[in-house]
Amino acid sequence: MSSDCRRETKQRHLSSRGGLAPLEGVNAYHALRNPILRQFMHNRLWRNDPDCVLLRSRGIELAENERKLYALASGALDNMIIDSDDLAAIDDAGFDLLLQALNLRGGRATARPGPARDTFIIRSQDSPAGEFHLLANLSDTPRAVLKVNVPARSAVLVRECAAEPGGEKSRKP
Repeated sequence: MSSDCRRETKQRHLSSRGGLAPLEGVNAYHALRNPILRQFMHNRLWRNDPDCVLLRSRGIELAENERKLYALASGALDNMIIDSDDLAAIDDAGFDLLLQALNLRGGRATARPGPARDTFIIRSQDSPAGEFHLLANLSDTPRAVLKVNVPARSAVLVRECAAEPGGEKSRKP
């Protein structure tokens, strides 16, 4: 593919997404979306590898919320978590994010599409972190998922609380 053709494809992609830069190009968007959609095959046919998580805050095109979305989705899906950053370039917030993602691993994860395009609900049970939902919004606009507002290109972790006196579980974002 010529560089002109690649440039034209990228420009079409940018304009179709409302003029915003996509999640570090088309590849990062699909690198996150594909493991979510293929979760039902994880640990059956292969181990999901959504590409490397990116933890550094400098010299990267991903915003903080996008890095968090990527890392937490990898952890919630119980994927392999690989970081290719120069460890000296990762600040305390990056290491905290890595620990958050690692602490979400170990459960039985299921993923399903959310109520709006490019939204997903990842549910994890029997994990060391307890039962939780990760509400992921890959779109460029805020979306409501399970009655929780999820900002654009972000994820919200919702922990399941113990059953209340009426017998129903409550949710705590």
